[in-house]
Amino acid sequence: MMENTPIANPYLEQEVLSWSPEKLVLKTYDVFLAASRRRDIVRMNRALAQLMGALNFEAGEIAVRLYRLYEYCQRCLWSAATTKLPSSSAGCATRGRRHLG
Repeated sequence: MMENTPIANPYLEQEVLSWSPEKLVLKTYDVFLAASRRRDIVRMNRALAQLMGALNFEAGEIAVRLYRLYEYCQRCLWSAATTKLPSSSAGCATRGRRHLG
């Protein structure tokens, strides 16, 4: 899979491959936040999908709650895609806090 993808910066790729799982999650959050400032729904959704895929459900209830929060955010994004993003996403951010408990 990687064989067919041209590497833009092999040094950057090597750096990313050496990051800890925690740093990868933090960088994914950074991608999500940067995309939200640009109102890039597709990139926001990709970041959420990565965060959902990185969850360790053996860790217990926190993983389930985060999954539900990310899932809720995805629904808000798709809802916002069919309406105006600024008003829809602001409301979702506020209501999303309830999903954490």
